[in-house]
Amino acid sequence: MVMEYLAFKAWVDLEECEMVNPRTISEYRCGKCNLSHNTLIAAEKCCEVKVADWENVMVFDLREEHLKLLSEANIVWDDCEFGAPGMDPKRPYGNSDVTGDIAEIIKLPKTKNNYDEDEECWKENAEDKLSDLHRQVMIAMKIVLRCRSFKLGKYQRTDKYKDDWKYMGE
Repeated sequence: MVMEYLAFKAWVDLEECEMVNPRTISEYRCGKCNLSHNTLIAAEKCCEVKVADWENVMVFDLREEHLKLLSEANIVWDDCEFGAPGMDPKRPYGNSDVTGDIAEIIKLPKTKNNYDEDEECWKENAEDKLSDLHRQVMIAMKIVLRCRSFKLGKYQRTDKYKDDWKYMGE
């Protein structure tokens, strides 16, 4: 099922959702992460903004979790333009259940606080943590490649327009 950036009243399958009438309802939800927004445009741009926010990070703590995910990355060849290696966007860690793969790789236990046994899915707080960790892999990859090191600790860049990451210590 293809997920699109759509605003809707409740978190349900897109085939079943009742579309929001902007004149009568002032709450819009992102079709991908289900966050609430005041405008339709904000709901449609929600997850795009989250990625952009991570791209603007100036200080980053490279942790063991990041390296575990990088070591399990499903690297593919993208034939677009001249071609380039990269992570498979559909199966970045081998399967299409990305959050499940991440949880398994970092060994996140399925506790009552973060996993719903009845629904067989991660709860919102765990889903957010796993999604953020997945987005952080982009920065971790930049640091590892630029610094040519897998050293854990704090890294900083001096220019937000360059990936000039420098190790700052633990």
